[in-house]
Amino acid sequence: MGGYILFNYTALRRAGYARRDTVFVMIARALPIAALLAGVVLWRRWRALLPIYALLAYYTLLHAATHAEAMLSEPLQPFLLILIAGAIVQLAGVQS
Repeated sequence: MGGYILFNYTALRRAGYARRDTVFVMIARALPIAALLAGVVLWRRWRALLPIYALLAYYTLLHAATHAEAMLSEPLQPFLLILIAGAIVQLAGVQS
């Protein structure tokens, strides 16, 4: 699928993905962007989240230096979801 835009629904469908799978791929590809925004929201708590940030940075640098491929980021998705959930809680004003 070289040469296609990362968030191209039509290209994924042409490549043989089912509609449901295409939606899940698009969501998985958007997780790092949402997690980056969550990191900005949670900036005040960076010390508490430092282990998660360190883990994400390590794997990002490792994959960038060796073999960058989208499927290699799948094990990090739970950590990205933790950051996103934390930002949602922070924005909702829930007291911790």
